Amino acid sequence: MRRAIVFLALSIVAGCVTSSPTANGALPADPYPGNGGMWLGTPAHAPRLALDQFSTFQIGTTTKAQVVAALGKPEGWTSLRDGTSVLGYAYSGAPVRILNQGMTPIVYASFSFDANRILSHMSLPRDPNGG
Repeated sequence: MRRAIVFLALSIVAGCVTSSPTANGALPADPYPGNGGMWLGTPAHAPRLALDQFSTFQIGTTTKAQVVAALGKPEGWTSLRDGTSVLGYAYSGAPVRILNQGMTPIVYASFSFDANRILSHMSLPRDPNGG
């Protein structure tokens, strides 16, 4: 349920920032058009979270294709009628202990893109070490 709420919120934010097409007037290819993946449920495999892998992404500059090239296939993706889109990635967070039970939480990173497929918003997990 929380993933659905985060997805809806990020989908709304995705349309807030726009950018211009490429120099020749054409939009870059969309690596994940439409809707797909698994927005709801638990991923079968979630790689270990490393926040530094997001350090090169710049809002207003980074393209959707560049995010996909760096991170691989998203856990889920959606495109809206206005051309904006969102990619979501699942990661294994830092292990935690509750009473005598150990667990590894699943954390999510979401990337919103404007109609020109330029990064307009990032929602990243918090650093478990407080950084």
